[in-house]
Amino acid sequence: MIAEPSESTESVFTAVQDLQKWGYEEDEFTYPDTAKEWFCDILWLIGLNGEFDENEGPNFCVGHQREDPKAVGGQGCAATEALFCQVINPSDGIIVAYDNYTARAMVEECGRCYSVIPKLKHWSDVAYLQWLSKANEKSNLRYVLRHNVLNDVTRFAVTFLTLQGRLNVKEWPGTTYGAGSVEFNALLGSPNGSGVAYLLIQHRKGLGHKTVDKVTVFKEKWDVMLLFHITDVGSDDAERV
Repeated sequence: MIAEPSESTESVFTAVQDLQKWGYEEDEFTYPDTAKEWFCDILWLIGLNGEFDENEGPNFCVGHQREDPKAVGGQGCAATEALFCQVINPSDGIIVAYDNYTARAMVEECGRCYSVIPKLKHWSDVAYLQWLSKANEKSNLRYVLRHNVLNDVTRFAVTFLTLQGRLNVKEWPGTTYGAGSVEFNALLGSPNGSGVAYLLIQHRKGLGHKTVDKVTVFKEKWDVMLLFHITDVGSDDAERV
């Protein structure tokens, strides 16, 4: 993330229209009112505006799903039923990863077998395009919140570090770990963390040269949350690589 930008690391998915091109149709993703109240409280705790757009707030529910085997470039691709649902807040600069099932996850969890999976398949690319659909020239990505972590590998890392006495999972403000620490490296290297890293590495032209400098672990009720703090890379940081 800190290294100088390279053309070879840039993603080819840079336009909002790529979502529809690759068969991802808008999904009617909305929170029930009780869940929205809880979600609002989490954002207010972090120090951000928790209101949704219907209440003239800056948070938008953005969802896309690939339900049809749409052909791309003359080649048929499986429907996969991959689902990507985020809450996008372009004003406060946060992407909340709420409910996400990649094509690979659907294969593993549902026992499906696909011969051809669309090239647009990673959370990092889809989430970027969803961010782009709501962002403007003043938008600055500052946080990614992994809401209610369910990934088995990430949860194992959290449990393992907790049993070692390294990780303290408590209610907000939780516990924050800086770059370079064992806890930070483990969480950034987890599936939920590496997706954030790929988002920043492969979309520098759109987001700017950014890195993750710390991660906050906290729980809300029974859910584990990971808040990745994003900052611009300075010249001093780049020289260290």
